[in-house]
Amino acid sequence: MVDGQRVGRTDITGNERNTQQPDFDALMSNTDCIELAATCMRMAWQQRENIIRGLNMIGGVGIMDVKWPQGLKFRAVFDEPNYQEILRGFVGLDLRLFRENPFAASVIVYRVLDGVFTIRDLELKKGLEPRPTFILIDEAHNYFPQGDTEDVNRDTVEAMINRLTRLGRIRRIGVIFATHTPDDLNPLILQLTNTKIALRSEESVLERVGLKEYAGEITYAQDGVAVMKSYALRTHTITIRALPPQVKHRSHK
Repeated sequence: MVDGQRVGRTDITGNERNTQQPDFDALMSNTDCIELAATCMRMAWQQRENIIRGLNMIGGVGIMDVKWPQGLKFRAVFDEPNYQEILRGFVGLDLRLFRENPFAASVIVYRVLDGVFTIRDLELKKGLEPRPTFILIDEAHNYFPQGDTEDVNRDTVEAMINRLTRLGRIRRIGVIFATHTPDDLNPLILQLTNTKIALRSEESVLERVGLKEYAGEITYAQDGVAVMKSYALRTHTITIRALPPQVKHRSHK
């Protein structure tokens, strides 16, 4: 255990107040708790090193909100939203602050997806009927890449895909993976996706999602025109046209 460092801060009234501010470097410089846990659990030294490396990596991305409650000297609290409450309506996860740190964005996305799944899983285990949940993941290739990358392990990616798609169905979780570069997307998503919708794209992109035969209609189609392919359709494929944008993008004049 490592003591929190008490520092003084000035509040909005101008009065000095005492808070406890964690020092992550100080935490990681004292590995007594990790050593004790490793000894009790009879961990190999490689496992211990992996734990320390993982904690350093997570701490370095700067996404953790850590609080040291007053009077609780040796306890850190990691605040997260109440998923039960926020899942009552529409929720948007804004990752613009992490454009230059894709690993941090991936950590947040996976943590939130895990929280959503856990809530619906608890409802199912209690004998309740989970509320329908629809998850839209834009630029999905950033969070579910094709293979191992510097920031993401392929096994971890495919484990999350399996959890959301295969296990999520009985928990009434539907997922929409949106991408303009399916070549960069993990192939397991293309395999498990029951419905595919292709907007205006090059022939090579259409081939990747199994819609190459519609290249003539889609390659030079008007805005909003798309082909939808689904096992739920009696004809398997239909041509559709989306509504005009309801809000303007920054690039729109």
